[in-house]
Amino acid sequence: MFHHQRDICTNVICTLITMWMTSFKVLGWVVNRGPLVRPLDAVQFVAVYAFPITPTNICQEALSVKANGANGDDSQGKAKAEVWRQGGRLAESTGGYWVSVRNFAGKILAAIVTVYVLTSHPGCPEIVKSFLYGFGLYSVLGMIMDGPAALATSAIGMQIAPHFDNPYTAHSLAEFWNKRWNLTAGNLLRFLVYDPINEGRLIHDPTVSVARSKSRRLVGMSMSFVVSGIMHEIMVLYLAHRFSGHMMTYFLCQPVVLVAEQVVKGQLKKHGMDMPVPIGWIYTVGGEVWLSHQFFFGGIFRDVGIPARFCANMADTGAQLSSVSKAVAGPVLSTLGSVGSLWWWAGPEL
Repeated sequence: MFHHQRDICTNVICTLITMWMTSFKVLGWVVNRGPLVRPLDAVQFVAVYAFPITPTNICQEALSVKANGANGDDSQGKAKAEVWRQGGRLAESTGGYWVSVRNFAGKILAAIVTVYVLTSHPGCPEIVKSFLYGFGLYSVLGMIMDGPAALATSAIGMQIAPHFDNPYTAHSLAEFWNKRWNLTAGNLLRFLVYDPINEGRLIHDPTVSVARSKSRRLVGMSMSFVVSGIMHEIMVLYLAHRFSGHMMTYFLCQPVVLVAEQVVKGQLKKHGMDMPVPIGWIYTVGGEVWLSHQFFFGGIFRDVGIPARFCANMADTGAQLSSVSKAVAGPVLSTLGSVGSLWWWAGPEL
């Protein structure tokens, strides 16, 4: 359907949605986990399955039950904290139709600016390119999620959980991965990898209470990054017809740096100190940019060139859309001008 080299943007997006997200949703459904196990009508089921979105009402029932069963003025806050502990940010909403539309437009603008900078300044330092690749990835992924989120909230009345939340403002690695970066993929990894390891069973049974140990949480977190690395490597293999290894290395580094962060913060807490926010932001954003430069984008850029081809494809698509819009707008504006001139000339008689 699409040219393998020329239409790399479409191939990347379709591969992400069909090979990863929809497959994981179906696998989760089979083992009674994930967004498809909720009571959805036929239209909602198809939308949740086909689009890169997660309905926020996945945890709303648990939230209301916990809030109603709690006592005190802060019962809702405690209930939300407990639901977040069990299900991440699934108890939250993106904010509705207009917020999704605004975010969608903002991501389009950010992607255009990023592609323009990359294509007009090909000689900029490689680490700057890696930062721009990451920001462009954030913009494109957010764009393909904000659009369906706006459609889902307006057409079928479904509230959508956040998928990105200003990841470049994170001041810790845990915050970056748990609360801000690609939560749609993170939720699927939670449902299908992290939770089964924590519970000690593949098929979810909501009636059974499970004690989650620290060792299980560590293994679950590590395996989530391993599975994510495998899926990224499969995507690279499909797009480039060769195994990279850089993606897996990047994701294998994440459990190590996350554990190191916890150890350092634990030592600081023993001495009555907290990690200063500016320092947390510097090592979080700076560390992820450096790791992505070394393994994620740097590796692909040197060996396969997917990010550069992606940007070139987006620039070419933008140029084609611009020429089409000019070709369409020219006759329309000319016709409107003729009608306006005729109205101005014959107006007094009419």
